Amino acid sequence: MIYISTNMYKPESVMSVTKILDHFSKDEIGIELFIFNNSEDFIREVNENIDRLKEYSITFHGPYLQTDHSAPKGSDLYDRTIELYKQSLEFDKALKPKYIVFHTNNKIIEDKEEMIKNAFKNLDEIKGWSNTPLVIENAGVGKNSLFDEEEFIKAIQNREENTLIDIGHVKANGWDLENVIENLKDKIVSYHIHTNDGKHDQHLSVSEDYDELKSFVKLYKKYTPNADLVLEYNSTYEGKESLVVEDVKELLEDLK
Repeated sequence: MIYISTNMYKPESVMSVTKILDHFSKDEIGIELFIFNNSEDFIREVNENIDRLKEYSITFHGPYLQTDHSAPKGSDLYDRTIELYKQSLEFDKALKPKYIVFHTNNKIIEDKEEMIKNAFKNLDEIKGWSNTPLVIENAGVGKNSLFDEEEFIKAIQNREENTLIDIGHVKANGWDLENVIENLKDKIVSYHIHTNDGKHDQHLSVSEDYDELKSFVKLYKKYTPNADLVLEYNSTYEGKESLVVEDVKELLEDLK
């Protein structure tokens, strides 16, 4: 299944994603809802469109703004992160997403080992009362990346949770995409699809380099042909739905 991330939209305009979805059948495409439950506009927009959203396959991207999943228990950021996840449970009940994407951290690395320990403690707490499975993303680029390539592979292999591989983060961090996919193939349930200049986390359209997309699809077909694919573009693509529609068509053609 191909999903469109609402990351490209402002909290009050997430339903603009239907401008893309309307071009495809509901068994081809779904929504990855980027949870902005610190926004009253987002909460209102989702609640007013619950019935429409229920028509689609849904995944969630866990709360991100004003959070840090590696924050120590007892800190303000920890309290804020946990509270936002608990608030998202109401959406879980209504929309029954397949999974929630979990970032291990949202800040520059300071005390790496302590941050890793906190991140997994917090994950264990959240999954204890979450209605939906959590999947761990290879989040962060450069100074925000909590793991190097082999550390991430080992961490996922040692956890019971599955993973979502963000191929843009892999590229910007200089990781070997095939090595990551081959080693984690039995635990990869989804991918975030976008591109960048090889250094920065730009979340650009795959139309910037369709050859790169085709190379990824070859690995996808070889190792993880049943994993989901999520187009996760930046906010400059709001209003450029026709471009995203063409990217979905290109991806569907490559997957044949």
